[in-house]
Amino acid sequence: MDGASDGGRAADGDVMRRPAPLPPAFCDGAFRTATALAHGIGPERLRRQDLAHPFQGINAPATLELDGCTLIRLRALTLTDEHRFTHTSAAQLHGLWLPTRLRDDPTVHVTCEDQRHRRGGRGVRSHVALPETDVVVRVRGLPTQSPADVWATMATALDRTELITLGDHLVRRRDPWCTLADLDAARRRRRGRRGARAMTDALDQVRPGPTR
Repeated sequence: MDGASDGGRAADGDVMRRPAPLPPAFCDGAFRTATALAHGIGPERLRRQDLAHPFQGINAPATLELDGCTLIRLRALTLTDEHRFTHTSAAQLHGLWLPTRLRDDPTVHVTCEDQRHRRGGRGVRSHVALPETDVVVRVRGLPTQSPADVWATMATALDRTELITLGDHLVRRRDPWCTLADLDAARRRRRGRRGARAMTDALDQVRPGPTR
């Protein structure tokens, strides 16, 4: 009898520890903490182990695979119209070539044009750019640097051969991501800044044409 009683108490304890089901609207993806609180989901429920917190104020199912593009989409939940995705994050959204060491970079790169709008935090690299530095396009519904601007921005992270390879990837295609003129325009928008010389040297070696 005592053993059965102990087993019953253990089972009851398992039930008590099991997280309460979330409302249906919160079961299939990520959501903001502020939204959850507004719908009556308390802080204690948000701290249960069935939820992960990739960024401050963001909750997601613990079983969600947090690859680069997923992290970018989650971060977008906390951004405003002043922000755009840049650097390796923009490259991942477009599906551009990157060297292996950067291809799966988990850091989310976010850029704005006003210091007051910077959004940093765990897993995020925040940048400030001068107005009209980037051409901004929508990729998967998210504001993102154009491919040519990704090339220009990555001049500070890639060596000369890698920067040429990325340029070739962009222009040497049947349906190119951009043109040499686009690359040159992105370079000129950054004249006098870090990476400008690397862009100039690499651009001389990038050639449009059939895929290599």
